[in-house]
Amino acid sequence: ELIRINEFMAVNDNGLDDEDRDESDWIEIYNAGMNPVNLEGWYLTDDVNNLTQWAFPEVILDPDAYLIVFASGKNRRDPLGVLHANFRLNGSGEYLGLVRQDGETVAWEFFPEYPKQAPDISYGPVSSTVEKIILMSGAPAKALVPGNDALEPDLQRSEMQRPWTQEDLDDLTWQTGTTGVGYDYPGLIGLDVSAMRNVNETVYIRVPFVVENPSEIQALTLRMRFDDGMIAYINGQEVARDNVPAAGTETWNSVALVSRLDNIAVNPVDFAIPQFDFLHVGANLLAVQGLNHRVGSSDLLIVPELLATLVTVDGSSHQYFPTPTPGKSNNEGVDILGPIISDTDHYPLIPTENEDLQIVARIQPSFDPIDDVKLFYRAMFNREVSIPLFDDGTGGDREGGDGLYTVRIPAYRFKAGEMVRWFITATDTAGRRSRFPAYIDELNSPQYFGTIVEDPNLTNPLPVLHWFIRTPNAANSDAGTRCALFYDGEFYDNVGINIHGQSSRGFPKKSYDIDFHPGFNFKWAPGQPRADDINLMTTYPDKAQMRNMLAYEIYRDAGCPYHWVFPVRVQQNGTFWGTAHVMENGDEDWLIRMGLNADGALYKMYNRFDSASSANSGAEKKTRKYENNADLVDLYNGVRLTGERRRRYLYDNVDVAQVVNFLAARAITGDTDCCHKNYYFYRDTGISNEWQMWPWDVDLSFGRVWNSSETYWNENLVPNTGLFVGNNNSVPQAIFSTPEMRQMYLRRIRTLMDDFLKAPDTPEEEQYFEPFIDMLADIIAPDAALDADKWGSHAWGNGSTGSCCPQSLQEAVDELKYSYLPERRRQLFNGLSSGANEIPDIQPAGTVIDFGTIDTSPASGNLDEQYVQLRNPNNFAVDITGWTLSIGPEPGKHLFTFNGGTVIPSNGTLHVAADRVALRSWNASIRGGPILFIVGDFSGRLAAKDEILLLTDRQQEVVNFIITQADRR
Repeated sequence: ELIRINEFMAVNDNGLDDEDRDESDWIEIYNAGMNPVNLEGWYLTDDVNNLTQWAFPEVILDPDAYLIVFASGKNRRDPLGVLHANFRLNGSGEYLGLVRQDGETVAWEFFPEYPKQAPDISYGPVSSTVEKIILMSGAPAKALVPGNDALEPDLQRSEMQRPWTQEDLDDLTWQTGTTGVGYDYPGLIGLDVSAMRNVNETVYIRVPFVVENPSEIQALTLRMRFDDGMIAYINGQEVARDNVPAAGTETWNSVALVSRLDNIAVNPVDFAIPQFDFLHVGANLLAVQGLNHRVGSSDLLIVPELLATLVTVDGSSHQYFPTPTPGKSNNEGVDILGPIISDTDHYPLIPTENEDLQIVARIQPSFDPIDDVKLFYRAMFNREVSIPLFDDGTGGDREGGDGLYTVRIPAYRFKAGEMVRWFITATDTAGRRSRFPAYIDELNSPQYFGTIVEDPNLTNPLPVLHWFIRTPNAANSDAGTRCALFYDGEFYDNVGINIHGQSSRGFPKKSYDIDFHPGFNFKWAPGQPRADDINLMTTYPDKAQMRNMLAYEIYRDAGCPYHWVFPVRVQQNGTFWGTAHVMENGDEDWLIRMGLNADGALYKMYNRFDSASSANSGAEKKTRKYENNADLVDLYNGVRLTGERRRRYLYDNVDVAQVVNFLAARAITGDTDCCHKNYYFYRDTGISNEWQMWPWDVDLSFGRVWNSSETYWNENLVPNTGLFVGNNNSVPQAIFSTPEMRQMYLRRIRTLMDDFLKAPDTPEEEQYFEPFIDMLADIIAPDAALDADKWGSHAWGNGSTGSCCPQSLQEAVDELKYSYLPERRRQLFNGLSSGANEIPDIQPAGTVIDFGTIDTSPASGNLDEQYVQLRNPNNFAVDITGWTLSIGPEPGKHLFTFNGGTVIPSNGTLHVAADRVALRSWNASIRGGPILFIVGDFSGRLAAKDEILLLTDRQQEVVNFIITQADRR
């Protein structure tokens, strides 16, 4: 069932509070489907004879979303508030059901009743995970060797997807057979396409397969044996590619980049498919473009398989959940509820190698008395040792019979720098056994609790990330392995780690992705939202080891979305591994951390967005994975318009100020490694619906430039990088090609130059970069020297990672401070770099912006259509970033602060909207309505009475004011 009762708690003593701060029982509803569901008219009941006991109001439950209904008896049905049923749950057991809108069909139930419940323990259905091959080798297939581009997208008709990959294509005349497809691979070929030899390097392949229930698929993998290259699509959506031309350039006669050896080609390669919302019930289609390296190649092989991880839920089987998760996916459950181990702690937090480690656990019986409690511990990867815990006032236990069980791990069992891990079991007199941590899911839960043993030699200033891994080389693959981490007082066990990045895979010292478990996310800073995954970035290509921090600091201070990042020393298995940067990952948690709309569409882009296929190929969807890329297709079509149509599209659909800010901040960092990739697209879906651009991969900045001859390993810093970076991408190109937006961009660059780069004659103590560089160098330098000794990270250059051009961290820092930055300032402030001659003079102090039309009383009566118009009377663009609108007199009521990049063009206007969508809708309703530059939304609504409206600059000086009236249209 797609809508189900996923979890409930019938005895809530110390758990989730409702809005009245009452610890009411609760019921969690979950949508396991792929479409939103309106729950209006559905019912909850605890009476099998009254199926319509409590009706849901109009509430939309999105795919993979949860809804909490408190079973408090308070009967609250406000769709915008907290929901309360009109009944309570019985801890001794009773019927509980979810009923469809007809009032008769039971969608989910605990029948005839759920069993006895324990305090603060939740209960719900059992989910099981199985691996299934949904497309096997030897499956029926069809193939065609194309002779022209007839089955490629027609850009004149704005086709986005390759027609031959579509399900509805008529392929009756194609060759038929079974996979594998190819020739000259005896025993593997079921569909011979040797006719392609000396005709075309490309063959089109279509393989149908059946999916019974897409909502059950948790993970999907394409397993491929191939020679030489391949691009795979499912239902028209690209899912994998290897050894082929750049995304967006593929066509009917594309050629593989290199030849693959036969002994490699016959070994399967797995490609994870992170997004598969395009699957549907019944027939689906896998389409593969097979590519040879040469038209006369002697062989070809394409053997695909599809492997699915299915998660099924059995409504007749249930589990107790010792760690409830209302509003989130369920943690590990247990079939039989033994003693309840609710908490554990250890003392000291980090023992020395001469201190015993004391473990304390809070344990209480569930249904029967406790009989036996044991601790299983191990140092590093040594064997487990078991010892009993006691609650009798002996052996370190403070008070007998208080439910706190205690034991000590002797100090002789561990050494400095090692990790110590443990788990606890408790068994009752009926033989029911509990384990803590439960470790039900081997891939998504910790196996042990743990800590580290203090290493007195770790005295350098960098914070230390302790990394414990049984087989270090196992992390150097996409499949990865498991490891444990300790950072800032917290231990993370059994976390996933695998290789990260593209270019950096070939570095001697690599980068890694690290995935944490639900409920055990990474604490990167006190008081900040935790991260469910992080990137451990190599410092190898940056001899100064700080460009990530310098660049993201600029984006942050310029008011642009950014990734947090900080330097660490990494100890691997108790010994020095190297320096690294811990960096935030781009996902829904990132949006939440930045205070943005987490329901917005986020794409990580790997292309220039310059062709119709760019909206699907090379666009990794990070959120809203239940829908396709139609929004990105619309963006592409919009920015590819021309003239006034494109100008109107940009103002109505793109957050122009934000994109201007992103591009200007990138220019300040000197980063030219964009926008063929290394950027995000984000749409504020459902709120403003505006598109933004954000950065990723910023290490090639501040003079570091990739070139075709020396690639990453060009040791010469380049201070004269041009301003119009990204002009190869359709979105920046549209901004740069629109005259007033080009003005905005250049003015914003000038502001950032004055704020951050600073004029050439600025004293060093007043500079922005130099003090930050010195601070970073002070904490990084001692460990950077060790890193250089181990990895040779200080000596690459001249196109090679081999020892060439040694440079200490201090020398690299001095080059930044005394060579690159002075020359970069000279290049920009003196108009020497490409495009820098267009940069305007410094914005004059006391620049005035006037008020224009102020609509406090829209004719429609819809106050969301209110706006304040600002007019720039100057013959130059004015940057009003950080300026504020408020209702006076001072201190007044704050209405709006202008975001980074808000620039009013010369003699131009800006509309500050109460609601951007409403104002645009009103403007669109006027035939031939003007093109409006709109920002917002301002807080509250303007009163239809005389008020003082203040415009204040960044220095809190009043720029202008006006007395509003009931109607000044």
